[in-house]
Amino acid sequence: MFVFDRPHSHAGPAVAASAVLLLAFACGSGAEQASPAPAPAAQAPAAPAGQAPPAAAAAAPDSASKGPAPVLEAYLQIQEKLAADDAAGAKAAFGALQGALAKLAAPLPASLGAVIEAAAQKGASADAIDAQREAFDALSKPAIELLRQDDNPLAESLQLAHCPMAFDNRGAAWLQRSGTLQNPYFGAEMLTCGAVDATVASAARLPPAK
Repeated sequence: MFVFDRPHSHAGPAVAASAVLLLAFACGSGAEQASPAPAPAAQAPAAPAGQAPPAAAAAAPDSASKGPAPVLEAYLQIQEKLAADDAAGAKAAFGALQGALAKLAAPLPASLGAVIEAAAQKGASADAIDAQREAFDALSKPAIELLRQDDNPLAESLQLAHCPMAFDNRGAAWLQRSGTLQNPYFGAEMLTCGAVDATVASAARLPPAK
């Protein structure tokens, strides 16, 4: 008697393996969907061609844009050095005034600028304090007039003072910071000789000359 063996099915293991692969793929796809990749960080738009980036555009202006403020600061340095009888310091301050004039973004009014430049040159080349005081007197006239024509650019008030005894009683005026009189024409000899004629606040003007 012949016994026929029952044919074995090979489909079972193959189907099972396929099911496992499909299950693994489905799980992997679910994990990827649950954790999407982070979106790229937003970037600022590039500056148009020919224009500086915003940071550069916001840069602070240099000293050439400050108007006559550096000129007045140098003037006050000269006044203080002369009041202290410091000839060397006054000469250096006259030199600083020349530097401030050279850096102005816009020239001073022609009627004043030429006189200020000439006085600065005279003071910067003088070693004797008497000659420096004469140059300062010539400088003070246009400096005072500058504050009659335009606002005080400094962040402090200034005083207009006058000494009737300066230059053999001819008299002379000057500008100084607010406070005790500091006479640049006499120094320690008569430091407080004179009187305050007017005070000009920051961003204000001196009244017209009487």
